[in-house]
Amino acid sequence: MQASLIRVFAVCLFLVPITLLSGCKQNQDEQSQMVIIEEGQEENTANDLETDNDPFPDYGKEATVVDLLTARSKIKSYYYEQTINYSSGSVNIRTWYIDDKAKIISSAGGSAEEISYYDCADHTVVSYSPENGYNAIEMLFDDQELDLLIDQEDYDLSAWEVIGYESISDQSCLALKNSAGDKFWISTKYGIPLQVEFTDSMTGERLKVKYENYKINSLDLSEVEIPDELQI
Repeated sequence: MQASLIRVFAVCLFLVPITLLSGCKQNQDEQSQMVIIEEGQEENTANDLETDNDPFPDYGKEATVVDLLTARSKIKSYYYEQTINYSSGSVNIRTWYIDDKAKIISSAGGSAEEISYYDCADHTVVSYSPENGYNAIEMLFDDQELDLLIDQEDYDLSAWEVIGYESISDQSCLALKNSAGDKFWISTKYGIPLQVEFTDSMTGERLKVKYENYKINSLDLSEVEIPDELQI
């Protein structure tokens, strides 16, 4: 997990010079309201979605790893945001994913945004900075260079140790720890992490990062398609 996070930043840094290594985590004492938009529903808070017809029943403290994996399997598209705090600066990331395609917008410190379009089937990524117009670069990437929220290898929950339950952003979470000592707070409702704690493989810093402002099963394929005006 910790390696894959850094690899995403490395792709962005390769294309557009960024003076800061990475990230600034939001104050952990600030609790942001997570927004979930499920297919066929209007935008609402997570609590408003707790209905009898909810496709994602929340078993709370009674949830098992099997329940988490079942919930996760129902997710076909998602959006989320991250702010990662390093001692040297900040990295802000927004991620969209649907139909084996992803769009990631990242920025470090006060630098310009970098927009990258990933095709996970073809293993190609097209990246550009709007500040430099519509001139883009296309290259191949390895799966391990892309940090996606739902990744069977990175999130093999069945092999992890259950260490307790906590509430993150008003969501019930099952706390798990993998063999590397990384900790994950997995939503008992959606089966996806709301917070992770890991040691960065490059800097050695211990980081705790939230995944925030979710949108679940509400994306359209057009949101991850490469713009026609890009000159690759």
